[in-house]
Amino acid sequence: MNKKNSPLIQRSPWYPTFALVFAIVVLLACKMVEEIRIEQDGSGIYRAELTLVGEEKMMLQAVKEEIAKKPQLRIVAEGPRGNDYFILIEQPFADVTELNDNQSTYFWSVSEAGAFTRKARLEVTNRGRNEETVSEHHLEVTMPGKVVDSNAEQISGKKVVWDRLAAGPRGGLYVEAEFLELPEGYSTKVGAAVLILVIGVILLIGMRLRRRRQG
Repeated sequence: MNKKNSPLIQRSPWYPTFALVFAIVVLLACKMVEEIRIEQDGSGIYRAELTLVGEEKMMLQAVKEEIAKKPQLRIVAEGPRGNDYFILIEQPFADVTELNDNQSTYFWSVSEAGAFTRKARLEVTNRGRNEETVSEHHLEVTMPGKVVDSNAEQISGKKVVWDRLAAGPRGGLYVEAEFLELPEGYSTKVGAAVLILVIGVILLIGMRLRRRRQG
């Protein structure tokens, strides 16, 4: 975590950045898979894979032109997949709240959970988009530590998955994870202590071997 002296970090300002992506999804009723990977400081990367099915493929150029209007978004992969066509877009973010739009608000907090242990919580609220227009919509989140609580359908280690948001929990999504955070300089001190201990053991073994040879 970047802010070492802060016992609690909370972030939830409003940034209308991803309304474009969701507008495309609602307009075309296409499939969407979202993936968010978050680091301890709230930074990370967002990916969304849009799949155009059937006649939706006729809108491919229009969709790409709309995405190009947002410089923070970039297409990293695209191509046919069977009878469909997929577009994978991504955006690195310094703060998870940069994903906020007029349908969703992302709230990130980090608090103390014990000695050298921190608890991170991600909440996604105000999901106002009409999920009935999306044929398939999945959200996968990878946290900076082991997940200890969530209302996701799938939980495995650091990862949670909401399989179909249209039928998902009402009132918002949440996930909590715990991770270890050592004090600044702690690892260096421990490393030095271990090194001294190893050297001492080696010297002790060498002295014993020398005594045996002399005896």
